[in-house]
Amino acid sequence: MNPDLSTSSVTPIVSTEALSKRYRNNFVVNQANLKVMPGDVFGLLGPNGAGKTTIIRMMLGLVRPTSGRALLFGSDIATDRKRILAKTSAIVEAPSLYPHLSGWDNMKVMAYTAGVTDETRMRQALGQMGLSDRARDKFQTYSLGMKQRLCIAAALLTDPQLIILDEPTNGLDPAGIQSIRELIKSLAAQGRTVFLSSHLLNEVQQVCNRVAIIERGTIISQGLVEEMLASQNNIQLRVPAEDFEKAIETLQGLEYARSARPAGEYIVVDGAASRGAELNRTLAEAGIYPSEIIPRHLTLEEFFLSVTNRSVPPGAYPPPPGYGPVPYPAQQPYQGQAWGPPPGYPPPPPGYYPQPPMGGYSGQPGQPGLNGDFPGSPPPPEQSPVNGDSQKGPENHA
Repeated sequence: MNPDLSTSSVTPIVSTEALSKRYRNNFVVNQANLKVMPGDVFGLLGPNGAGKTTIIRMMLGLVRPTSGRALLFGSDIATDRKRILAKTSAIVEAPSLYPHLSGWDNMKVMAYTAGVTDETRMRQALGQMGLSDRARDKFQTYSLGMKQRLCIAAALLTDPQLIILDEPTNGLDPAGIQSIRELIKSLAAQGRTVFLSSHLLNEVQQVCNRVAIIERGTIISQGLVEEMLASQNNIQLRVPAEDFEKAIETLQGLEYARSARPAGEYIVVDGAASRGAELNRTLAEAGIYPSEIIPRHLTLEEFFLSVTNRSVPPGAYPPPPGYGPVPYPAQQPYQGQAWGPPPGYPPPPPGYYPQPPMGGYSGQPGQPGLNGDFPGSPPPPEQSPVNGDSQKGPENHA
């Protein structure tokens, strides 16, 4: 069974029970148990090839499961498909319509196929997606984001209670991603349930209230986003060396702290990211005065990396407080000090952290990313081309 399945008496909009799909000897989905409650914006997260689209296809009755079943609105899709699909709209994989027809004509084709003949409703759906001004333009002239919005407009014609979107922001530029993000929020505000799959974790964190993480066909974590991240939050403390052991003993006795453990020169208190003032008061009453208290709030991306046990690629670790970015190797140690991840982080890939040059880096601190790029980074050292490609930056240990 997968973790964190709700025991609420409310009937889930979507529920899968040990849902599995095998091709020859390979399980692309293995014993998937999902639960989507009314009003959820539910995100199914995982890398490409993890089984997300296969689950969606089984939910819609497009692929027959090897074992298990998918229930939508409390009914089995295998036996009650017509009634279920009357309340469901879905866009699976890339939008594909008639390129030589206009957006309006494509909308009419999809509307008539769905049994909708009210052209006023069609115009309203196009207006809601911001496509009224381009309705007479050919579909082949639309950007990918506009194509996505046209398909979603058609999906709304039947006034569905459940909307399923497979990688809705895949291939979009930042403006297109923002447009789809706002659209999903507006659908949720209308009381609809949205089920989406994605590998873009930052986007999912901004729109979803509940997620499930799938890795190689298996659901490995599931629950409310807020609760999942809160379970991994912590506070990092620095105290005088002579008070280190005493501080750990004091903090380990707190009811709201799951654990207190050493991490280099810091103490990491798990599950207490919002209790900094209380921790400071508790230590002060014991005669211990911290020089630093740093709340650590995990992102969904970091949570995903932790539960999937993936090696963290270059750029995933921010530099310690007070230093600039750490994008490239340096030749000298910085005042002989060790250089490594902030307290509480898992060990980085071997050789990831170089020694900073004397005086530190001159670049402005930037937001770390999974590609190792930092705004304001100094230029990379020249390296010889490998296999015809110019290599820049540190070696990728991911």
